Amino acid sequence: MQTILVIDDEKSMCEFFELFLSSHGFNPIIANGGEEGLRKVNTENYDLVITDIQMPGVNGIEILKSVKAKDPNCPVITITAYATPELAAESMILGAQGYLPKPFSNDLVLATINEALSKRKVVLENKSLREELKSTKILDSIVGGSESIKKLKLVINKVARSNTNVMIVGESGTGKELTAQAIHEISDRSQHSFIPFNCGAIPEDLFESELFGYEKGAFTGAEKSKRGLFEAADGGTLFLDEVTEFPLHHQVKLLRVLQEEEIMPIGSTKPRKVNVRIIAATNKSPADLVKNNLFREDLFYRLNVIEVKTPPLRERKDDIAILSNYLIQKIAQKNQKAVKAIEPEVIKTFEKYSWPGNIRELENVLERTIILETGDSINMESLPDYIISPQQEKICLPTSLENTVDLDNALNDLEYKIVKDTFFQYSGNQKLTAKKLNITLRSLRYRLQKYNISFEV
Repeated sequence: MQTILVIDDEKSMCEFFELFLSSHGFNPIIANGGEEGLRKVNTENYDLVITDIQMPGVNGIEILKSVKAKDPNCPVITITAYATPELAAESMILGAQGYLPKPFSNDLVLATINEALSKRKVVLENKSLREELKSTKILDSIVGGSESIKKLKLVINKVARSNTNVMIVGESGTGKELTAQAIHEISDRSQHSFIPFNCGAIPEDLFESELFGYEKGAFTGAEKSKRGLFEAADGGTLFLDEVTEFPLHHQVKLLRVLQEEEIMPIGSTKPRKVNVRIIAATNKSPADLVKNNLFREDLFYRLNVIEVKTPPLRERKDDIAILSNYLIQKIAQKNQKAVKAIEPEVIKTFEKYSWPGNIRELENVLERTIILETGDSINMESLPDYIISPQQEKICLPTSLENTVDLDNALNDLEYKIVKDTFFQYSGNQKLTAKKLNITLRSLRYRLQKYNISFEV
């Protein structure tokens, strides 16, 4: 049953519409006057609103504006005993679907209502179709047809329809940012900004100014005010990548923003309201960090309302062939190379490899191979040795002490293997490698130079 809100300051008119609408199968909601009508408009949703224009206090034009601001697809029919062409034109310009001058016949009322509801039905059906086509197109950017990817796409589609915060959990290189972008683009926030922020790439002393902004003169060097990322993402989505790297002493400030939906720029005395959806991502276990007091439990539950897991490449081997062919076309075009295909033996080799760096590593290997390739297809001779024989450099540690052991050489061999494997796992990314090994960038660069380890395409 369709619900129709009727707003009129005349009791007799309210009684007429209540009886008339009920007799024709509608559910009438009556508001006696503009102020009551405005309250009902702001608290409930309706299939149609019928409002008198000439009312004391809040008039019908104000009602019309409020309805359209809240739900542009809700039709509004205006009525008045003082019909003028100018008044009719104003209401139609503002979005009214019908205009009834008093006195009116029952047939005219019913015809106007049915026409407005029919137009609404068409609009909603077209909107639903556009959203479905848009969703399909966006999800197609997540390449693969394995069961784990089908499940991921289904979850993305469901999560995007809500407005709640999301935590994406997955290994490095599994496409967490792509997943976050898909959620944003399918959601109702897609007309607003998607702002990514890597929590592991920003110095701690810049977190507050980057996220919340600052006022002119707030500190030395603040020659003009700066808008923070929360304000830049207002109405849209803020993607907090590597959220578990968020400094512990700043986490309470993020928690307050999530609770109060407002920020306080540095140097300001007035909070500013923000409407932002948070999508966070991590390659660590937030629950373990909470357990070890490295991440606030209350913040974790605020962010982890819905958890989405991106599967590692080793768990979606069925997708390697289609992913490889997709990436080959993309990389070859970018580098103006003639490579168009990949030999079946190479795909089999790829399917046996564990891909610790996931899709990012696969893309890096393919780019390196395509740049060096002189033919039009990728063959076994084009592949790096560690892909063909991933176990060839396995370190054999002594199992007994019967023979003399050169401890320094054994430790150096082990260190070389760990550093090289981790460096290649992260496709030559020094920052991520150093973080994984829990050493400084300077220490990592020393070891890379010491063992002559490089990752060049």
